[in-house]
Amino acid sequence: MTPDLLLARRSGFVAGLLGGAAGILQLATGTTPWTGNKNDPLMLGIVTLILAAFLGLASIATTRATTTDGRLAIASAFLITAMLGLTTAGLAWVPAAVAALASGGLAGRSAVSTGSVSAAIIRNWPPTLLVILAAVYLSLGLTAMGTVGLLGIAGSVAVLGALAIRTRSRTLAIGLLVVGAAPFAVATYSSVATPLTGILLIAIGLPILRPRREDAPGGVITTEPFARIAQRYRRSVAHPGVGES
Repeated sequence: MTPDLLLARRSGFVAGLLGGAAGILQLATGTTPWTGNKNDPLMLGIVTLILAAFLGLASIATTRATTTDGRLAIASAFLITAMLGLTTAGLAWVPAAVAALASGGLAGRSAVSTGSVSAAIIRNWPPTLLVILAAVYLSLGLTAMGTVGLLGIAGSVAVLGALAIRTRSRTLAIGLLVVGAAPFAVATYSSVATPLTGILLIAIGLPILRPRREDAPGGVITTEPFARIAQRYRRSVAHPGVGES
């Protein structure tokens, strides 16, 4: 493990502890300016504790992040969670966010030392985009609250679960994607952002969960068009000017 990744792990562990403290504070104090004056501090306090636990899991996962792709995934997990916590616990999450951002930066710098970050991004940007859309669904669910909000929260978890199991069962992964994206979009049909996000989740997710080639570079499952883009990029770097018209 590189020094940067070791520091990222330690900082991520601290971020998890600080995030847990923010969640407990929200549960204990209820609606206060320090936690963003939330209307449902109980639910958001629980979600904050879940985010804190996710930071802890991300810090543990750094020990297995030996590739550029893996370290970029860890960095993204830290950075996205750092931002999401600000929507659930307000100012109380700031210390955890600072520590998580530091972890994300360190993990990202560690990724640079293992290979081409640009090539890794090209290989992995479709799944990364799906994760970002799932995070948007989560934030929309937290904003909606109530039963409808729970559909958004559960939907984001289902989409992430679909990504996690896509190499084991494509059929189940596709089912999770559709079941996760559709109900919240239908329940909030009167809005614009939520149905559009649901449509994008399905439109972007289906090609990822039903790949046409599984031997993409780095062992990452991608669709054939994205794999070709990555191959062309590597050739252009290795042989500048080749293939240009």
